[in-house]
Amino acid sequence: MDRMSPLDASFLHVENENNHMHIASVAIFEGPPPRYVEIEEMVASKLHLVPRYRQLVRFVPLELGRPVWADDPHFSLRYHIRHSSIPGPGSDEQLRHLVGRVMGQQLDRARPLWEIWVVEGLEADRWAILSKTHHCMVDGVSGSDLLTVVMDSAPDMLREPAPPWEPEPLPSGGDLIADAVRERLTSANEMLRGVRSAVRGPRRLRDRLSELATGAGSLGKLASSVDVGLNGPIGPHRRWDWARTTLADVKKVRVGLGGTVNVYAEDGRIDEATGGSTSSLTEEEAIDALPGVAAQESVFNQIISLTVLIAIIVVALFFALITVERIGLYGVLKALGAGSGRLFAGVLLQAVIVTLIACGSGALAAVALDTVLPVGSIPFIATGSRLVGSTFFLLVAAVIGCAFSLRRVLRVDPATAMGGAR
Repeated sequence: MDRMSPLDASFLHVENENNHMHIASVAIFEGPPPRYVEIEEMVASKLHLVPRYRQLVRFVPLELGRPVWADDPHFSLRYHIRHSSIPGPGSDEQLRHLVGRVMGQQLDRARPLWEIWVVEGLEADRWAILSKTHHCMVDGVSGSDLLTVVMDSAPDMLREPAPPWEPEPLPSGGDLIADAVRERLTSANEMLRGVRSAVRGPRRLRDRLSELATGAGSLGKLASSVDVGLNGPIGPHRRWDWARTTLADVKKVRVGLGGTVNVYAEDGRIDEATGGSTSSLTEEEAIDALPGVAAQESVFNQIISLTVLIAIIVVALFFALITVERIGLYGVLKALGAGSGRLFAGVLLQAVIVTLIACGSGALAAVALDTVLPVGSIPFIATGSRLVGSTFFLLVAAVIGCAFSLRRVLRVDPATAMGGAR
């Protein structure tokens, strides 16, 4: 059993019926296709090099921890290796339609999250392999490396027999809970995750706030949105296409401008898909236009917004209860001659000072913890504007909480209050 990283887990959480989080590559080969059994034997001989291909995702009950990878006790290679054929004439357009249909189907989460499709019938005596893998298993570059591991490097390469494999027992719900609790008690990062998870609130409230946040965000982006053909609404269906160039041309660009070959290959695909309209875009604008990035940012923003909202409510209730609890003391102060205006100013000043001290302590603790923990273990950016904004809203909540209870303070009878204070 292997715990999924926070980034990989986010790829699972942002996936829905329209926003699919699997990636794919298509390799086209010349010559007659091998028999299905040969493909099966080739993959089987390499599976021990990529253990993740025989593991499935197990979710922790009550969301007490991130999902884990566990061996699939019913693993069947024939389920994952699919065999298909394109009817004549086997054009590239027909291949694109087939890949689009395959990419429009979500991977079954009850099984290891990958598929390999062997496609026959392409014109000019060709055939293809479509590799489809969930993003939580690999990124775009690593996915190609995994496919390279599975495939042979020579036409007549001798394969060593695969070592025997026995799946480990599938963890039960109790095992998953116990392991998640144990990890939280021993990992500072998991303790912080538990705090974040605890303040997420009921799902119904989150969904309502999500709708409001999405609507407000859409209104805010109407004036500044850049139409590049990629940032519109999407549905469950997919279309797949490619652009042709030579590796020599890509290398020339890399030598002239620096960077890596992979970066310019990705930029070329985006530019082709948008009809060249990305030439005036910055790198940040091009990234923000991708649907997957927008979905992840939406989830993170929802979590942050809900956390701040709950903190505001807690602060307001705290100062409201504290003010009511000390109503006897305020009655004594009125009996000693303190006016209502002075009491009002004193209560508000107290709330402001306590809130500022709490916000400053929290900001210093967060920065100190981020400095002590390994780089990247807690992905957050404590910008000045965000800290100032959070402090402002908490101050407003503290003032509202005090003001809500000050009516009782200002109306309290000194004699009654002094009697209650004794």
